[in-house]
Parts: sequence; C-alpha cells; structure tokens
Amino acid sequence: MNVDPADRREEVFNKIVSEVHRQVLATSPTEMACVLCDVVSTELFAYVIGQTERIVRRWARGNINVITEESTRRNGPLARAPAASLEHFSTISLQAVAVI
Repeated sequence: MNVDPADRREEVFNKIVSEVHRQVLATSPTEMACVLCDVVSTELFAYVIGQTERIVRRWARGNINVITEESTRRNGPLARAPAASLEHFSTISLQAVAVI
C-alpha cells in the first residue's frame, strides 16, 4: 500500500501542531511571555498582540498571572478595538514557536 507523501507530511504537521498547542495551553502566561520577549523582543511581542510594552513586561514578571479579555481590552493601546484574548495570545505563541 502506497501512502501519498503529501498526506504523510500533513499528518506529521498536524501531530506537531497538536503537540505544540497542548504544550502552550499547559504553559503559564508568565512563562510564555518570558520566552517570547527573549525570542522576538518585548517591543515586537507587544506590537504583535496589540498591547503596551509595560503590560507585556508585567506578564513576563508574573505581576499578571491571568490574562483575560477584559484586562487586555482595558489596558491595551487598542482599547476600543476587539481585545487580544488568551486564545489569540496562544495563537501568537504557536506562530512564534513555528518561527523558532
């Protein structure tokens, strides 16, 4: 039985994405923020997720342990725009991990 190489690649890719997603969800926001600040810089990370550098640094220090949609809406520079949710934060984390 021949397996199409494209199907095999897609299967492997899906497994990798699922595993990375599982790990991201099991990681604290503090740890995610620290790693992303180290990898892409605080400034770039804040820009990508639509937050201020001050908020991102607070996440990285652990001063904010739970990132809620309400806090991102209230504190973000795009306060009148839709807030970056924890799901969005996780998506950005997955994209950053994929780049690394």
